[in-house]
Amino acid sequence: MNRSITTLFFVLCVLCVAKQSECYKILAIIATPSYSHQIPFRRLWLELHNRGHEILLVTTDPIPNINSTNFTQIDVSQSYKIFRALNLIEMKLNGDSWLQIIENYGIPITLDCAENVFNNTEFKKVYAPDSDAKFDILLTEYQYGPAIVGLAHRFNVPIIGLTSSGLNTLNEYILGGLVLPSHESTWEMENHTGSNLPFLKRLWNFVTLWRHLYIFYNQMLPINQRQAEKYLGPLPPLIDIMKNT
Repeated sequence: MNRSITTLFFVLCVLCVAKQSECYKILAIIATPSYSHQIPFRRLWLELHNRGHEILLVTTDPIPNINSTNFTQIDVSQSYKIFRALNLIEMKLNGDSWLQIIENYGIPITLDCAENVFNNTEFKKVYAPDSDAKFDILLTEYQYGPAIVGLAHRFNVPIIGLTSSGLNTLNEYILGGLVLPSHESTWEMENHTGSNLPFLKRLWNFVTLWRHLYIFYNQMLPINQRQAEKYLGPLPPLIDIMKNT
């Protein structure tokens, strides 16, 4: 319930700012090939368009029956072939934790999804060095693959990070939030959280979650940096871009 209220509040804030501003050229990228990651933002895209803003949406699930010169969609639905190889139910039945699934499968898959975005023939023309495309803001999903945020530097625009599942600890930490390994709000820790846990359980949670952050910062983040620079050239640290610094 709280998450729904927070999401609604965010959407209302975006619409209020957009209402009082001149029309923006918005680059929106939701690269996760999952309907549940796409559908929450459709109303936002349509409402922004109805208010006169120009939108370029890169998505795995294009909105049907859109016929407007101010609303362009680039289809990257081929990413579903990658995502379908991830059998979450089987992994959970085998006893894999959520953090194990993210480290072993989820993060590599987000790299492949970002690759599909950068490699898209139509989108390459948009961010090519000789392209005259200009945007005022980038709206993109903050998950486990930050390579996409390099586009904010390419177009020299600020970012609004989106999530349909609640902000994960990685992005919470990057944006200056607290890392709370045993708190119920840290959903990646699943049923290991609680308010009155024994010391050894809390210690286990601390080591587990900080190990996860260490792997991301020291292994996966450099890979994302190289991926973004492969297509966009030299970039500041992706973490700095995510912070709008």
